[in-house]
Amino acid sequence: MWQQKSKEARRRGVEVLSDIANVHGWPGNLLVGSVGCEAALLIATQADHQERARLRPALERAVRAGAVPAWHLQRLGSLTGTTADPGRLGAECPEGGR
Repeated sequence: MWQQKSKEARRRGVEVLSDIANVHGWPGNLLVGSVGCEAALLIATQADHQERARLRPALERAVRAGAVPAWHLQRLGSLTGTTADPGRLGAECPEGGR
């Protein structure tokens, strides 16, 4: 029973994140702070492959705008089988991958 509730909570979180990204763009530092940015990434990592691929363009735009660190895109890319060059996006991955 708890597994089904957990699965539903993850699905709902991804749905809400997708809605936010579609209306406001990826949740960046100005909108949700650094903790909120990391929470958005964590939610995105719970999405299936197709959902992550749909979220990726919003995250790319946020990285280019400097609203989120490039390592977020790298982390999502590692799950979708794509990688981002942080130099190409104008940001560096902090030491230790974070």
